[in-house]
Amino acid sequence: MSGWQQNRFLPAGTSPGPPAGDADRRRHPRTVIALEIRVDDGQDVRRYRTRDISHGGMFILVRGHPPPPLGREVGVQITGIAEMSPVVRMRVVRIDSEGFGLQVCDESAAGGTTPCAGTY
Repeated sequence: MSGWQQNRFLPAGTSPGPPAGDADRRRHPRTVIALEIRVDDGQDVRRYRTRDISHGGMFILVRGHPPPPLGREVGVQITGIAEMSPVVRMRVVRIDSEGFGLQVCDESAAGGTTPCAGTY
């Protein structure tokens, strides 16, 4: 059993690792955490919970709300914390039966937001 599978501090039924088969494509390590977030896709604003986050993105559980379309750029903000968090530009890069994966877009380039590259 790997080190992350032996972590006794996670809630039952959670895993700090990526979904099976995805480990080889990940650029950044995942942290399993349930955060309340607000997602604005330009047409609707919905509230979701995260399954995991990393430096490059996050996976969002859908539970009752449809995901934004694949490829859509969205504004994401963590809610339910003491201070107002910034809105981060992200792109929907994956959709499955549990939810959707978001990748952080590079807004530091001249001319504003550039397409997301690679995997999160």
